[in-house]
Amino acid sequence: MPPSGSGDLPLDLLRLANAIVRELIPVVGEFDLTPQQVAVLFRVASLDKPPSLAALGRALSVSKQNVTGMAGRLVEAGLLQREGDPGDMRASRLSLTRRGEEVVRKLRPAVKEWTDDWLAILPAQRRQGLEEAVARLLARLDRA
Repeated sequence: MPPSGSGDLPLDLLRLANAIVRELIPVVGEFDLTPQQVAVLFRVASLDKPPSLAALGRALSVSKQNVTGMAGRLVEAGLLQREGDPGDMRASRLSLTRRGEEVVRKLRPAVKEWTDDWLAILPAQRRQGLEEAVARLLARLDRA
């Protein structure tokens, strides 16, 4: 393992993110979804009001083109619906359909079980510290 401060942390985090995506595929694949599509569904489900495509892209740190494609496939699958934005005639907002809500309800425990199993190698205090660190880093992204 490289010494702390070696500058490899961003690359290590990217490697870890890629591994998480790869290992989540069988879990979410049972629902005919990709990990990225699940991230879209979970994010939409967690918001107080339906997001625009641009806001959803910012929340997921992906380009508008990327989120447009993912959202389009989820609309086609009947998991998301697009609604006009009364405040901006050029924009639309996304919300879960009833079927989307049902899929999210079934997916959350499966993803939680996978997460608990995957992080079981960490003592509880380290896991809590990891969750807090990730939350702080994501909050920084949200402010940017």
